[in-house]
Amino acid sequence: MNIAVQINANLSDQDIARDINYKLFRIASSIQYPASSIFFLSDKKNHSCLLNDNITKHFALTPAIKNNITAGIWYQFSLNSFLKKNKIDVFVSHSHYCNLKYQSRQIIHILNDDFIRKSNRHQYIKAAYRIIVSNQYIKQLLIEKFPEAELKIISIPLLPDEQIQSLNFTQKEEVKSVLSDGKDFYLLMAAGVEEDKIITTLKAFSFFKKWQQSSMNLLIVADDKNINSLSKQLETYKYKADVKLISTDKKDVACAAAYGCIFISEKQQSDYKMNDCMQMQIPMIVHDADYFKAEFKDSVLYAKTDEKELSQKMILLYKDEALRNEITHAAYQKIMEVDLKDFTTRFLHSIVE
Repeated sequence: MNIAVQINANLSDQDIARDINYKLFRIASSIQYPASSIFFLSDKKNHSCLLNDNITKHFALTPAIKNNITAGIWYQFSLNSFLKKNKIDVFVSHSHYCNLKYQSRQIIHILNDDFIRKSNRHQYIKAAYRIIVSNQYIKQLLIEKFPEAELKIISIPLLPDEQIQSLNFTQKEEVKSVLSDGKDFYLLMAAGVEEDKIITTLKAFSFFKKWQQSSMNLLIVADDKNINSLSKQLETYKYKADVKLISTDKKDVACAAAYGCIFISEKQQSDYKMNDCMQMQIPMIVHDADYFKAEFKDSVLYAKTDEKELSQKMILLYKDEALRNEITHAAYQKIMEVDLKDFTTRFLHSIVE
């Protein structure tokens, strides 16, 4: 059984290990799933972690996927040629795209409701042998739009990462001494987020500081696109001494030591750091939307991107220790209930049998 698995080449080395396809099939390689040879595919060969994990069957197919045109060429021509040449029995896509010509089992991912809202999607539902869905809200929308998809759906739960370790008190203090002058901090995940939403969060932090009179800091994970602009905005910010911008390469260590993490993106796709927070028992404030409520239920606090609502949740998380413990415990229980090797074995069985 030859299985070709597409991974998202746009992810950094530190994030690729959290990609669902990569995580599941890395485990599949380690447990040597019976009679299966696994090929990893992408449109770029740029992940050193693939070599670190001794995954040598990694192929980069051209062209690089940059838009719908290059995506069409990659999936319908380059991929088709690879599948035929290597006699692939199962292809696992990392999106809803698959090859519409090759007669093999193809597994697609439905990540958000963009797929459901657009026309001409029946061809992908028809071509798919199995459909991976990791969110119950999306699953329900998908079944309502495409009733024929129901029997093909594989639900993927939130998956823990075996490499994630919580920091002890001393380790957290060491991180805080470097990043926030030894003070507790909220961590705002703002990379890729519109600047106006970041400004709204800064206003919310002002309310928090006004009412709590604490030494709490706000660390903002910013990307190259907005870090310079935000630096200028902070020049006139009242609490600028308590706000620090950090680059994306520091988000892992910052997340592990945070008093709480704030996710304001409205995109219907969970940030990998959300799973890490659950596993490390770091409380979260997440955008208030049906997608995230289906994902996390009562294990996080929810807030619209509104300065008063966000500040209220910051204050609540700061003042109510019992609530803080309750949601972090619920989050930890939710993500750690999955046995990765057992689930991977059952998942592979469902796509090859």
